[in-house]
Amino acid sequence: MFFEKIFFYCMAFLCFSRLGEAFAGGGKDLNSEVAGGFSPVVEGKFKEPCFSADSIVINEDNDHFFKGKPEDMTEKGLRDYISNFSGGKITHIFMCPNGQRTSYKSNVHEPIWECAPDAPHRNIWCDNCKRLYDAGIDPYSVWIDECRKQKISPWITVRMNDVHFITIPGYFRTMDYWRKHPELWRVPYKDLGKGGAWTDFAFNYAKKEGAIILLDAAYEAFITDDDVPHSAYEVEGAKDCVIEICSLSKTAGFTGTRCGYTIVPKSLKFAENLNKMWLRRQSTKFNGTAYIIQRGAEAVYSEEGQKQVKENIAYYQENAKILMDALDECGINYFGGKNSPYIWLKCPDNMGSWEFFDKLLEEANVVGTPGEGFGENGKGYLRLTSFSTHENTREAMERLKKLLNK
Repeated sequence: MFFEKIFFYCMAFLCFSRLGEAFAGGGKDLNSEVAGGFSPVVEGKFKEPCFSADSIVINEDNDHFFKGKPEDMTEKGLRDYISNFSGGKITHIFMCPNGQRTSYKSNVHEPIWECAPDAPHRNIWCDNCKRLYDAGIDPYSVWIDECRKQKISPWITVRMNDVHFITIPGYFRTMDYWRKHPELWRVPYKDLGKGGAWTDFAFNYAKKEGAIILLDAAYEAFITDDDVPHSAYEVEGAKDCVIEICSLSKTAGFTGTRCGYTIVPKSLKFAENLNKMWLRRQSTKFNGTAYIIQRGAEAVYSEEGQKQVKENIAYYQENAKILMDALDECGINYFGGKNSPYIWLKCPDNMGSWEFFDKLLEEANVVGTPGEGFGENGKGYLRLTSFSTHENTREAMERLKKLLNK
């Protein structure tokens, strides 16, 4: 308990430059000690509760309020949100105003709404923070003031040396300064910066252990960000440890025709030269793909074929945006959708994959894929696909929103 208290105290005193005055109640008298813990007094108006065995502390994450409805982004909306915590036994609220980028304007940090318009996972959080800023509202001054009115002790916590999603190129929460200075990243992530940011440390592991990485690149055509490689071989060192398996199924709708290709670099060695071994296998043990399917694959790479492929992918990417917009509106966390035709959403209310699958099927007649079917790390997630029509995708999302807003 002693070390937990020390941790809480240290976290609470890490505050941003411009928030210091609001946090300290004007910077006056923060040194009143009482039995059981630290208890600041704010200009004699409100003696904030000390930490004790009876304290109930809420760690209010940065994006909860800011992922709400745009019409709630007002001073009243902020105060109403804090008032939800009053009237009970909650004594302290820790508020975190940053995830590298901040939810307010500062001379030190980059605000979250100034990330790239197409940054991965950018969502309504960014736009809502900008709405408050444009309205001249400092959200944390308002929150602190309302906490004190509700007799709750407000504390500002700061993410120090934050590496959330640092391996996602261009991630919307990552500061440009942070991205350009990988030497500042904490262990083990700082090793990713050697030779340039975003170097995949899996290659180093494979070389050290004498392992081979089999990379499924079936969805590379869905990558749209310029700083995301379409092939592993764009990254230095990949040719010594990666075999890349590619498919026309997702790119050109070739599902079921069994036509794809495998890249085995000549420099890749594992007991013997694997390129020569693969050539031997293809030459002696493989009868080849049917001629008519080969001609179809050839047509994919014609001028007209590439035009149609890009149109198809663009269509599915529009579906992915429909899915992301709906999940953002509902405040559901997810991965994918950007540079990918699939979205992995976190099941609401801590439901399991199959539990949420059943609920969605029985109450909304919408089907997803339980994440648990993909292994241990998929538990608690559901996978949605963009491979449908615009009409069906919109209808499915309307049903999902209706279900979650009950």
